[in-house]
Amino acid sequence: GRDNKYGSKNVYVGYNSAFKSQYGGSNVFLGHESGYSTYYGSNNVYVGKSSGRKNSYGSRNTYIGTNAGHNGSNCYDNIFIGYNAGYNESGNNRLYIDNTSTATPLIYGKFDTNQLGVNTNNIPTGYALAVKGKTITEEVKVALEGGTVWPDYVFEPSYKLPTLAEVENQIREKGHLRNIPSAKEVKENGILLGDMNAKLLVKIEELTLYTIAQEKKIESQQEDIEKEQDRIQKLEERIKQLETLVLQLKD
Repeated sequence: GRDNKYGSKNVYVGYNSAFKSQYGGSNVFLGHESGYSTYYGSNNVYVGKSSGRKNSYGSRNTYIGTNAGHNGSNCYDNIFIGYNAGYNESGNNRLYIDNTSTATPLIYGKFDTNQLGVNTNNIPTGYALAVKGKTITEEVKVALEGGTVWPDYVFEPSYKLPTLAEVENQIREKGHLRNIPSAKEVKENGILLGDMNAKLLVKIEELTLYTIAQEKKIESQQEDIEKEQDRIQKLEERIKQLETLVLQLKD
């Protein structure tokens, strides 16, 4: 705090900590050259050698770790934790948790949009969480909100079940089932788990209706076969009776 003129309620611990600070207030600087260039910044906490070293005007930052937030010059409302975490970050409202200067830390967050990334800083608009790489968990619960409707409507009398001929034509012409995304679409856009499960359930329920209809048809055909067999059996019995009668007449 060597150059401090008007700042108040600051804590300086370490050689050249907040060396250029003149107006900032309510800051905590702990470590060799921590907050070295801080000029106006307030309500910052810099812990670790050269943490927040070049942040001249930024406020409300928390940098913990050697060189954390080292190069940011006018940054606000960031939290960087770890050796070199957020080393070159110049934005605001960011979260970095890592032990390198990478721009894609283990944990990356955006406080202004309430978004979190794991091994990625590419979080598409409208999504709260992005994960680069595989995930494993014991259970996933999908709470359906918005426009996704669970397809019980397939079993309602008003539902128009496609004929098998229509299904065949769809497959021949499009290469995939109706209302199911193509391989190209999935590759480009991915899938929404809840929405996709609903679409797949539609197909399962349609298959169930096809199976029930097929079973009824088979049962009906079986009844016709049994009736025909009974008729043939009676005819055979009559023929035998006639043959017996003819033999008797000859005698």
